Amino acid sequence: MDKVTDPYQPLQQLKVSGNLPVIPQILVQLIDICHQPEIDLQAISKLVEKDAALAAKVLQLCNSAFIGARSNFIDIHQAVVYLGANAVKNLAISVSVQQVFRRVETNGLLNIDRFWYHSYQNAIISSRIAEVTSYANPPEAYLAGLLHDIGKLLLWMAFPGKYAPLLLKGIRCHNGRLAFLEQEKLHINHCDAGAWLAEQWGLPSLVHDAIRYHHHPTDEVAQGLPLTRIIFLADLISHSDNPEQECNEVADQFFRLAPGQIEKLQEGVDEQIQEVAHQLGIRIPRNSTSALEPEPASETIHKETCGGLISRIRDITQLTGVMESLLRAQDQDQVTRALEQSLKILFNEETGFLLLLDPKAKTLNGSCSNENPLFHQVASLHFDL
Repeated sequence: MDKVTDPYQPLQQLKVSGNLPVIPQILVQLIDICHQPEIDLQAISKLVEKDAALAAKVLQLCNSAFIGARSNFIDIHQAVVYLGANAVKNLAISVSVQQVFRRVETNGLLNIDRFWYHSYQNAIISSRIAEVTSYANPPEAYLAGLLHDIGKLLLWMAFPGKYAPLLLKGIRCHNGRLAFLEQEKLHINHCDAGAWLAEQWGLPSLVHDAIRYHHHPTDEVAQGLPLTRIIFLADLISHSDNPEQECNEVADQFFRLAPGQIEKLQEGVDEQIQEVAHQLGIRIPRNSTSALEPEPASETIHKETCGGLISRIRDITQLTGVMESLLRAQDQDQVTRALEQSLKILFNEETGFLLLLDPKAKTLNGSCSNENPLFHQVASLHFDL
């Protein structure tokens, strides 16, 4: 096990390097305005309208079936007056978060579309729980639900080589198991990482806590604030194969919800997700069962899929080692040996050699390392251009 230093150090390094995902400055100002005792609706409208693309997306969402307003809004100010400052703020953050993380390179090892499916699923269910339990700020529950797993993307960026194997191990498990693996191997889990990012963005402390504790033991969460309980229950519902049976007890313990209400919370969720995806111009698969990997049609397919992913991870890890060897190379033979290793990994060939250009002689000359079994044959290869 790696020596434990500051578990947040890799995240701080992301921040220092300029690679930490940041929300637009307009949203930073928007959050500040919404924290003030007296909220200026006109100022909020003008601020959002400064970013034409953001304003257009927010207005699309406000006019969508997802919001369900009785009449269409013609501008942001009308939406702010009708829906409230916090609702528009949270919609703006929702739009921006998806755009900010769209640029994260996952090499196909993390299914980003399914990640967003689960995030929006959780957001919608969280908002519905907030409404049926008379929580004062359903849009805040929506935002916290959307961001509850954002720490996974942050850990992916901070630990590109180490995190993929943990995701593979967590595919078939509830994310509480994944959080345990993260803590064991990385000394930080996606709950703490996500809460840290929410704090960096200046989001309310209630949102930090809801993200941080969404995989804590049920009895501990039962003593927590309403928003924390809402996000925990929403995540439990969205991960459960049999939500009514598995979640009724928790729903009763947290909010005294009657049996059968869990099913109502899920009605039409998939359609709402597709509506949001359409308005945002993103592709989200239907009926996803996992935020990490699609549920396989059979165990054989699952094993084949995991085998292919594990192979890709191994290749990427090996190539990283090759690049380090290349950077440390002291002479031409060491450089050539590192290049041969990379060719072996990329093309699955045991032996190979290079053809180097001699611009003066206008020839391609065979070249390989001293350890290459083809060394003597390759040395005599010359091709005129």
